[in-house]
This record gives sequence, C-alpha cells and structure tokens, in this order.
Amino acid sequence: MGMEAGTEAARAGRLTFVSRKQESLHTYGVEGATIVNVYQLLGTPAWIRTALDRVLSHTGSRSPGIDGKTRSDFQTEDARARLATEIAAEMRDKSYRPRPVRRIHIPKSSDPSKLRPLGISTIKDRTVQEAVRMILEPVYEPKFHPHSYGFRPFRNAHHAMYRIHYLASRPGNAAYEWVVEGDIRDCFGAIDHGILLGILRRTISDRPFLKVMALMLKAGALEGLQYMPSEQGSPQGSGVSPLWANIYLSELDRFIAQKYASLDVGAKRRLAKEPEAAPCEIVRYADDFVIMVRGSKADAERLKQQTAEFLRSELRMELSREKTLVTHIREGFTFLGFEVRRITLKRDRRSRVWIRPSQKSVRRYREHVMEVLRRMGNSSDEVVLVKTLNAVTNGWSRYFAIGVCWPTFHRLSLWLWRAVNDALYHKHKGRRYRSWTQHARDYWIPYSCSEAPKDRWRQGRGIGVWSDALRTRAWILALPAHTPWQPIRPFGRYDPYDPQDREVLHARRATTHRRRA
Repeated sequence: MGMEAGTEAARAGRLTFVSRKQESLHTYGVEGATIVNVYQLLGTPAWIRTALDRVLSHTGSRSPGIDGKTRSDFQTEDARARLATEIAAEMRDKSYRPRPVRRIHIPKSSDPSKLRPLGISTIKDRTVQEAVRMILEPVYEPKFHPHSYGFRPFRNAHHAMYRIHYLASRPGNAAYEWVVEGDIRDCFGAIDHGILLGILRRTISDRPFLKVMALMLKAGALEGLQYMPSEQGSPQGSGVSPLWANIYLSELDRFIAQKYASLDVGAKRRLAKEPEAAPCEIVRYADDFVIMVRGSKADAERLKQQTAEFLRSELRMELSREKTLVTHIREGFTFLGFEVRRITLKRDRRSRVWIRPSQKSVRRYREHVMEVLRRMGNSSDEVVLVKTLNAVTNGWSRYFAIGVCWPTFHRLSLWLWRAVNDALYHKHKGRRYRSWTQHARDYWIPYSCSEAPKDRWRQGRGIGVWSDALRTRAWILALPAHTPWQPIRPFGRYDPYDPQDREVLHARRATTHRRRA
C-alpha cells in the first residue's frame, strides 16, 4: 500500500512539473517571444517519464517497432524507470539517434481499396516524439488559426462543421455561398524538411532541440528488410507528425486569413471597394480544408488559383486537380464525411443549410456491417457478433448525429434490422430445420431484457441474442440513434494551456458528456 501511494505521489509530482513548464512555454508563445533552452527538458527524467506513461497508455503501443518491443515489456515500474533514465542520459550527452520506423500499409479510410503507408516507431522513439510534442504544442497552440480543428486539444470535426454551417447560414448577402474544396496531394509525404525546420526556427532558437527533430525527420523506414531513406515527408503514425503538419499548414491558414479574416475594420471596408477582392474564410481539419467565399464564382476560381500557387511556391505542395473543386452551396459539397447543402423548404419557402451524412459515408457504413456479418457469419459466438456491430453502429451514429440526419438514420435502422435478421436466420438454415416462428422466438427479444441500461426504456422487441441459458438477459442490436449533440461553439476562444481557460474547457466538456450520456 505504501509503495502504491509513493508511486501515485511521484506521478502527481511529475504532472505538476510538466504542467508548470507548459504554462511557461505557453506564455512565451502568446507573447511571441523566441524560445531558448528547451532541449534541457528532454534530459529531465520527470519530463521523459511523463511522456513514456502517455505513450504506453495508448493502444498503439501494442504494435512493435523494429526492436519488437511493446508496452507489455514495460509493465513494471523498474522497466519504465530504466527506459526513462536511458533516454534522459542520451539526451544529456547528445548521443540519441532515432531508429528507422517499421513501415506497413493499411487501407485508406476514404477508399479502402487503396493503401497508405504507416510508420511504427519503437517505444523509445515514440517517447521522445511525445516529449517533443509536449514542448511544441503549448508554444504553437496560441499561434494557430482559430478555425483549424484537426489534431488540437478540445477540438473535433463537429466544431469545424458548425463553423461551416455558421458561415453558410448568414442572412442575405452576408452568406458565404461559394466553396473551394481543397485537397492536398499526399500531404504528409510532401512536407519539405527544410521548410518545416525554417518555420520552427522563427520561434525556436535552440540548435540541439532542432537537431533532434531533424534526426527524427531523416530516420528513414524499414519495409521488410529494405531500408528506405526519408528525404521528405513526415511519417504517418509518428506522435509528433500531426503537430508538425499543423505547424506547416498554418502558413496556408495565415495566407488566406491575411486576405480578409485577420484585417481590421478599416481594411475590410477598403477591401469592399476593390473589384477583384472578396471576403473569404478558411476552415481546416488537418490536411482537409474548405475556403468559404462571399462573392462570385470568378472570385472563388481566382482564390483557388492563388492557393495552388502559394502551396506550390511556398510549401512545395500540390493541390489535386481532380478533387479540388469550386462549388455553390446549393449544389452541395462533402467535407469530413458530411454533405453540406442549402435547400429551400416547400412549407415556408425559406432556405436552410442542411448537414447530413454523405452517400459515401453511408455506403462505407453498410460495407463495414456486411463485412462483419460475412466475417462472423460462421462463428458460434453470436454475442461477439452483436457486440461488434453495436460498437460499429454506436461510433458511426455519434459522429454523424449532428444536423439533419434522422431520415438517413431511419432508413439505415430498417436496413440493419433486416440484414442482421436475415443473417441469423440463414446461419442456421441447412444445418437444422428452423422455421421463422422458431427464429423469432430465439432472436426477437424484448428490450426489457437488454444488457445495456440505456435501452431499458424502449418498448417492443429487437434483434438480439441471449447472454445466459435461462434467457433472462440479452444483448440487443443497437440501431442508428439520433441523439443531437450541441458542442460548445466558442471553443476556439479558449486556450487549454491557460489555467483559467483550461478549467472552463474541462467543465464544459464534462457537461457535454453528461448530456450525451
């Protein structure tokens, strides 16, 4: 008991140390001061140990790097302390050298038929990456554009969609009706190391710290037994890569904001008198972005060309010609899996901006469900089948449960019920005789028997499987449920590394979670 109490006290002390240092770094970031002498933090055991604990708490730590070690090798306090001490010692004598990542290929989320490379670092290198991220994030968080939402604390895709809805729903001529849908070709793989380090040097004047990041970028990859050097790009899967991408693409945010959003009132009035200038706003989530334009199609086309030229000349990136489109809000566009479109309601002839799941997202959900049914169709453990489908459906529903989604959810509920009902019936057909009456008796279960407490209020029967031989408890299939979530819109006004703002953010997030539960 005493040892556990001592361990908890040591962990609390480390967290307090890290929090105070990050608040100091955040203050420098807000003031725009040059950051110096941060390399010494990488040689501090408390800083490294905190980074190690965070790395091992992630599920990704179960995947081994090229050394074959996973978090199971660092379960004991002694093993973690030894690794943290080793890393800190290498940082102090400047002998640390990252090892190549183990490269694998996984299906793309946007197109499962295509593969994207994923680099898996060793636990040791992931710890250093997390330690570097813990330094960079509080410095750059106040510098980022307020409407950049990807890979940032207390921000998510829903906030980006609400920002788009706000811009498109403004009354009259104030609405942003033309949209430039941006798609950067191989964004993570196109990051130029020299440009990224040059951007970092504007804020950080610490050569050893910059050298560590340069070594990370140049570590290379092992694919099988073949070593592949990394002359450009940031490995997807690295803990610090999303932050590097945000730092890199914040140059694009600044370029678009300087055209209108960051101007003062007088400059905006002067801009309104120029014939070839139009108000514009960017909303970005990682490497996906849209530019909302208040003007004509020609204004949007001109902005698209200027954006392509800026990316090519300043960041050495290319916009995809096929996927970068100029669209009117009435035609609709897709962003982060949602379809955004302005429609006119028949009952009152008033226009509304609707956000709903895109057809591609619905198709991918159906394909995922059918894949689960095919993969587990011959399995005797039907409880695992229902639990897996429930996890898929609940995750999909929570993501898309904003906007006007109830018609889509209703159609999917009918389709899912029939698909699982038919799959369970045909699973037994041919092995032994089973009538529809017997099938209904076995699988059409009252909601009052559900293992999930949140389904007890529902009436009637659902498709499910009994979890005990006495048939008193059952797992019932979860159908897509529309549970609207209203996120706190002014999240962008608060900074998670400011002590007062952090308390507000934690309190509001807790309130939101209670409301969703």
